[in-house]
Amino acid sequence: MKKLIIAVVSILTVGTQWGSAQTTTIYPTIPGTTIRDYSQPGVKVETQGRSAVAYPTLPGTSIRDYSRPGARLDTEGRTTTVYPTLPGTTIRDYSQPGAKVESQGRSAVAYPTLPGTSIRDFSQPGAKAETDGRSTTVYPTLPGTTIRDYSQPGVKVESQGRSAVAYPTLPGTSIRDYSQPGAKAETDGRSATVYPTLPGTTIRDYSQPGVKVETQGRSAVAYPTLPGTTIRDYSQPGVKVETRGDSTYAYPTLPGTSIRDYSQPGVRLDKK
Repeated sequence: MKKLIIAVVSILTVGTQWGSAQTTTIYPTIPGTTIRDYSQPGVKVETQGRSAVAYPTLPGTSIRDYSRPGARLDTEGRTTTVYPTLPGTTIRDYSQPGAKVESQGRSAVAYPTLPGTSIRDFSQPGAKAETDGRSTTVYPTLPGTTIRDYSQPGVKVESQGRSAVAYPTLPGTSIRDYSQPGAKAETDGRSATVYPTLPGTTIRDYSQPGVKVETQGRSAVAYPTLPGTTIRDYSQPGVKVETRGDSTYAYPTLPGTSIRDYSQPGVRLDKK
């Protein structure tokens, strides 16, 4: 549950806007409240222009923990580089590798870089994503190249209207691996349901549960569903996310309800 909440909040941080200075702080809250747990550290993300720095904070504060490293992201044109920083600074740790993403048209390539540089590590494989209309295929590349590794499978996502299907492909192709299951997402107004599909089809696997997300205004609730249905599994807890002003709160809910589980901690995200 804690990992799910952190994942939800992490996704929310993607909404950070480039071009202006902004600070986002993420930290755990005391069980059943929106009050910060001052015994626990947090994470702070600072953006300015087309750069962002993330680092851990001292417990109960927004002050950087200068004994620990951070990470920095720099964007220039169609290229984004991510790398670790020295403890307590925004200076790159030149002893550590980074990662680089290059986009061109309808494709993007990601690969590791040599320590302390933006030069590709030609001994390591990368990954490439190609978009063609309503489908996107992601696959590994041979070390030091943008050439597909034809010995490895990929993943393809096809979207149509208000639904999308993801599935593994046969090694070196964009053809579905019909021996493997996939996943389907369907959106209907303010709700979205994600569920596994039978191998080689877009038919729901009715023996497996799914996940449903319902949004209303500035809040959303996610919960597991009974196998083969969109009906909530009332024996299982869920997660609720609420936005008020510049703050976003995520916390677990009691099984079968949208009521907060006051015995469990949550996560808070503050933007300034």
